[in-house]
Amino acid sequence: MILERLPVPASTDRRWTLGKMAWFAVAGAAAACELARARWQLRHVVGHDLGVRNRAAQISGKAPRLDPLTQSAVRAHLARAVPRMAGLVPWRSDCLVQAMAAQEMLRRFGISARIVIGAKKSLGEGFAPHAWLKSGTCIITGGEIDDYAVLYGDDAQAGSGAADSAPGRSGEPV
Repeated sequence: MILERLPVPASTDRRWTLGKMAWFAVAGAAAACELARARWQLRHVVGHDLGVRNRAAQISGKAPRLDPLTQSAVRAHLARAVPRMAGLVPWRSDCLVQAMAAQEMLRRFGISARIVIGAKKSLGEGFAPHAWLKSGTCIITGGEIDDYAVLYGDDAQAGSGAADSAPGRSGEPV
């Protein structure tokens, strides 16, 4: 994929340069392609497949190809690009589709991320499942997750947070 070959713009740089515009244009196109692939794959995804995806992403993140600062910039940029493209594509790209697409994009950069499944904590609204993508301590897709109880995929099951703060737990610097 061409996105990995382009220099990653610094996340702190607010100026729009030609290189930064090119990176975001390619990232948007790549996100649209990954969203389409994830939507297609969703037809056959079962719970076991999410575990396989999470383990594969964890293994790819054991030997990161980027320095920690660049990894942080890639996370920040993709956290903006994937949800924005999800709103522009002509098919449904709900939370699980976005998480699957962003996980694949991060995997190509050698950054591990895991899909987490949760449900609303309040009982009055019925069962409201939600998926998000977590890389280290960063939430890449899924928005605000404070109102959700973790059902699957997080080391810190049910929000204790202790396992996520342990250095090296996710196989990458935080």
